[in-house]
Amino acid sequence: ADRKSQETLTNQKGSIMLVAEQYVILSEDGNSRFLACNLPETYKKEGEKVLFSLIVKEIYPNERLIATPAYLTEINSKS
Repeated sequence: ADRKSQETLTNQKGSIMLVAEQYVILSEDGNSRFLACNLPETYKKEGEKVLFSLIVKEIYPNERLIATPAYLTEINSKS
């Protein structure tokens, strides 16, 4: 919550991926990974296909993360 918002992404396609014992959202093109601080438990399944919207948060200088921090504004299973 204390990180600055960088941008908002809406209606994105992706899948859930387990990296270093944390669930992240992998973008459909495979170029971006998001670590959503508010990912619901029901979506914590490796390989789950999702449609999502989120607010991308800043990464602090000299910080190395497994994915870009983010706050989900919407997520739904994609069949």
